[in-house]
Amino acid sequence: MGQLKSHTRQLVAEVFKMMDEMSTVLVYDNDRLIGRISYEELITFLNYKNDVGDIFYHKLNFELGTALHIIREMRTENAKVTPDYVNKTLLTKFI
Repeated sequence: MGQLKSHTRQLVAEVFKMMDEMSTVLVYDNDRLIGRISYEELITFLNYKNDVGDIFYHKLNFELGTALHIIREMRTENAKVTPDYVNKTLLTKFI
């Protein structure tokens, strides 16, 4: 399928339905390219579990901008993405 275009306010579920295993999503915010997410990275994000349990369903309803933020942290070798970090990041987005 190749590269798809989406925006930060789209839900992960909407983008996931458009993708196949070879896809990459270009993420735009106000017509400005801010990043990209591969199918594999999105799967990793969805499967990431925290101490509370599996919140796969809830992650499908996250905005792509939030997913991109967490995926960027997961990409860096020196970053330690712990369940506490993910929870704090998500809480700041919703509170």
